[in-house]
Amino acid sequence: MSCKLSSILVVTAICVCVALPSIPTRTSSIKEVEHWLEAFATLKGIPLDDLQVFARSGKRLLALSKSLCCKFSPDWGDMIYTALSPGIVDSGQLNDLS
Repeated sequence: MSCKLSSILVVTAICVCVALPSIPTRTSSIKEVEHWLEAFATLKGIPLDDLQVFARSGKRLLALSKSLCCKFSPDWGDMIYTALSPGIVDSGQLNDLS
């Protein structure tokens, strides 16, 4: 008597969806910006430590130019700037960045 074994491979896919919180605004606190950075890093697969340079108030974050974002983070600055672009304000409009 011969015994045949059948193997059935079952693949289960788990989808973890991460939604970004609202883009930081000029009134966002440092904590709110950090929360957004954490979600952004998770969504994009970026090490969070690489984005810590952007942990600042919303007013200061949105005043950064594209060139400054790229200077602060050569690997991710352009991506951060693009993600923030709907909320970017012209830094010339800001008098006090503190």
